Parts: sequence; structure tokens; C-alpha cells
Amino acid sequence: MSRLGFLYTGLNDNAYYWEILLHFRKVAMICINVFLTTFKPLYRALIGFMLMIVYIELLQKVQPYSNPEINSLEFYANMAAFATFYGGLFFISSDLPFSLTIILFLIIFAINIYFYFIWGKLMVWSHLQRLFAWCRRKCGKQ
Repeated sequence: MSRLGFLYTGLNDNAYYWEILLHFRKVAMICINVFLTTFKPLYRALIGFMLMIVYIELLQKVQPYSNPEINSLEFYANMAAFATFYGGLFFISSDLPFSLTIILFLIIFAINIYFYFIWGKLMVWSHLQRLFAWCRRKCGKQ
């Protein structure tokens, strides 16, 4: 537990392998962009999309984390990454008018801000709950 517990702590018993799968996805995305440089960026992006879609579908099916909020957070994180990745394809093309580029940027920005809002709410709220519980225990004893 002390050496390898970080790989499976917080995961459901049936999803002990999830952290390895997560790292495999990250390495695969890097490999796509490093080793497939002879392909057009559009083709590399499409391969990356397929990989991300498979990962998101597995995430939804397996629900690997024991905390449902973490499963939800992981889903939103991957959707924000997918939207950023997909939206970035439009910036490759020089055919977009400037106004559409700004609108697309604002949509991608809003999706990412929404994810960070959810992340912050989860992190801050959970810490505040622990703090209030600690204060109730301390104040209740005095």
C-alpha cells in the first residue's frame, strides 16, 4: 500500500487498473503528436478524437472512482479537453473570419471556465465541509 497505493487508492475494486489506463491515454496522445508528424494535423487530431471518445465512453461505463463526484469531475475534465482539442482544429484553418474565431475562442474559454468552476466548487466545498465538521467537534467538546 505504501509503495503502489497511489495507483489505486480512491478507485472502485473492479477498476484497480484505471490509473494505468489514464496514463496510457496520455502517452498515446503524446505519441500521436510526436510519431505521426508526417500526417496532416487534421488526421492526427482525428486519431486523437477517436482515442478520447473511447476513453470517455469507458469512463462513463466503468465509473472507476469510488466517489461519484470525482467520476463527474473526470468526465467534465475530459469534455473540456475534447472541446479545446476540437476547437483548436478551427484555428489551424485560415479560412475562418475573425469574428467567428473570437466566438469560437469564447466558447472554448467558457467550457474550460465551467470545468474550473466545478473543480473549484468540489475542492472548496469539500474542504469547507471538513473544516465545519472539525469546528463542530471542537466547539461541541468545550
